[in-house]
Amino acid sequence: MPLLSFLGTVLVRMAIPAQPLRGSQAATLLALPQMPATMGTSLPQGAMPPATEEEWLFRASKRANVVEYHKATSQGYQHLVQTGRRRPVTPDPSDRNLSKRNWEQKMREWKEALTPS
Repeated sequence: MPLLSFLGTVLVRMAIPAQPLRGSQAATLLALPQMPATMGTSLPQGAMPPATEEEWLFRASKRANVVEYHKATSQGYQHLVQTGRRRPVTPDPSDRNLSKRNWEQKMREWKEALTPS
C-alpha cells in the first residue's frame, strides 16, 4: 500500500469513531482550541511585545555575541582599532527599546560604518 494511501486510511480511522459519539463526547471531540485573547491583536507600530526576563536575557546574550563576532572578524573594525581612528557607536545589546527589526537595522548601519572607505 503506498504511504499516502496508508496515512489517509489511518487519519480517517482516527477521525471516525467505531461507535457514534453522544452528548459531551461529541462536543469534546469537535471542540476547536481557543485562541488566546492576546493573539490576533496587533500592537501599535514600534511597540514592543511583552517578554519575560529570561527572554530578554537570552536576546541580550545573542545580540552581544553578534556584536563581538563582528568586532573579531570585521576587517574594517580591526583597521579602525589599529589606526586609532574614531569608531562608530556600537549598538547596545541590552537596549530593551529596540525591536528585532530596529536592532537589525542598527547593526546594518554599524557594519556599513565599519567598512573602510
